[in-house]
Amino acid sequence: GVRVQDQMPGTLTYKSIQGEGWTCAPDGKTVWCDFDKPLGPGEKASFVMATTVDAPANTVITNTAIVSAETLERD
Repeated sequence: GVRVQDQMPGTLTYKSIQGEGWTCAPDGKTVWCDFDKPLGPGEKASFVMATTVDAPANTVITNTAIVSAETLERD
């Protein structure tokens, strides 16, 4: 039950995602990714998102993703 939501700024456009066990769906500037199985204590899951950039050189771009879980995480 792990979900990542990435609301990309106007300077980024979703291109692709690579990561084992993830199902991802872009919807405009928002990309939703769900991990397909439960994570046990100490386990990790990651993916790499490729984007295209539409900004002049030396532009600072800030992109923040939100991670949530279906169950309460105590640590």
